[in-house]
Amino acid sequence: MYSSKNAGKDSFTFFESSMRDTLNRQSSIEAELKGSLERNEFHVVYQPKYEICSNTIIGFEALIRWNNTKFTDSNPDEFIPILEQMGLINDVGMFVLDNALSMIKKWQDITQRPLQMAVNISPIQFNDPSLFQQIQQILAKYNLTGHSLEIEITEGILLDATKELKSTLNDMRKASIAIALDDFGTGYSSLSYIKDYPINSIKIDRSFIEEMNKNKTHTALVNAMVSLAHSLDFHVTAEGIECDAQLAYLKELKCDIAQGYFLSRPITADKVTELL
Repeated sequence: MYSSKNAGKDSFTFFESSMRDTLNRQSSIEAELKGSLERNEFHVVYQPKYEICSNTIIGFEALIRWNNTKFTDSNPDEFIPILEQMGLINDVGMFVLDNALSMIKKWQDITQRPLQMAVNISPIQFNDPSLFQQIQQILAKYNLTGHSLEIEITEGILLDATKELKSTLNDMRKASIAIALDDFGTGYSSLSYIKDYPINSIKIDRSFIEEMNKNKTHTALVNAMVSLAHSLDFHVTAEGIECDAQLAYLKELKCDIAQGYFLSRPITADKVTELL
């Protein structure tokens, strides 16, 4: 039933044993996730973001990791949707935000530079009417302004957007919090969506960067994305950079910010301090 629902309306699916295996794994992960926050099984790692023109670190993206002895191979793409289904994503999301902002305050003090922290916010979290208030409280807790934070949202969230969502995003921008559209080009991106929301940055998905300079279509699309974003006064981040040729080409395009294993993998907070 769920397989058919995921495939869209008016569809049917034949049973396969792999479905049972997937469901059993999901059920086991769900059981392990219960109480995982209280057991301190989550931690945050940070991937540096580099300004391409100067090759300097201008901020970081906070990424959650789960330390569980039974599911050492479970990654965020797998366990975050389960956290959302369980109704735990709000608490875990605030855990990530609190840790991330405490560290960016520390690193700003060390460097005396206006470093910025990017944090992914789940669509489920936007259902909480107190989301913006909670974010403000954590910023105040660490004596940070909104300039220190960038909220990353996915394109899909704009499809079923409510008045409340738009109001929350507007409140964030009024508080100088940046709003970035993550995985740009992979979902339901439309100029009508972009122009109706206070977005000021896009992140080009790694799938386009990976094929850039190999595939003419992808190369043209990256060109178009950067040009479009700049015409709208957006900043552009390219994620998933894995070689010097990709970075060099993005520099030619005057892309603003770069992320990827070629520059740095996600690292723990102590390694960031050493890096700075």
